[in-house]
Amino acid sequence: FGAVDKEGQYTAYIEAYNEIGSKGKSEGVTFNVHPDVTVKFVDADSFVDAGEGYVPEVLNEQKVHYGKAANKPADPEHKGYTFSKWEGNYSSVKEDTVIKAVYNINKYKVKFVDSVTNKELGTETVEYYSSANPPEYDVETGYAKTGYDGWDKDYKCITEDCTLYTCVGWYNDNFPIYA
Repeated sequence: FGAVDKEGQYTAYIEAYNEIGSKGKSEGVTFNVHPDVTVKFVDADSFVDAGEGYVPEVLNEQKVHYGKAANKPADPEHKGYTFSKWEGNYSSVKEDTVIKAVYNINKYKVKFVDSVTNKELGTETVEYYSSANPPEYDVETGYAKTGYDGWDKDYKCITEDCTLYTCVGWYNDNFPIYA
């Protein structure tokens, strides 16, 4: 019995014989031969920091025998996200399949501190690449908020745990310079 190398439906017969003779052919057994299938493991199709026209990267591509399992690749990494799982069935593959990476967006702690008193003004948990909502604070007469709307760092695109300090400077309407 030779190997079948093309997809299709085939019928096989078995005939047992020896030096005395043959018992004749068995009844035919019909079977289907399926082609190998392709399994593609791709990155997620959207990230908050991805530009327009982002096309998910093919992370791994495998040819798999019909009905067999694909081997999942190593868990991918993406800045600002934690890999969660592979979405789709790759255990008994019977057709070309795309398996997509699923991530959870990371969250970061942002602490707001008064730079003069070192008193904490508040904290907030912010998703990656999102804006924090800093608390309002008063400044003494003769001073003005400086920096990033009164804070020492930009708070409109958080990418890690951070502490933001109030940022004020001396200001006089009659002598309009910051000190």
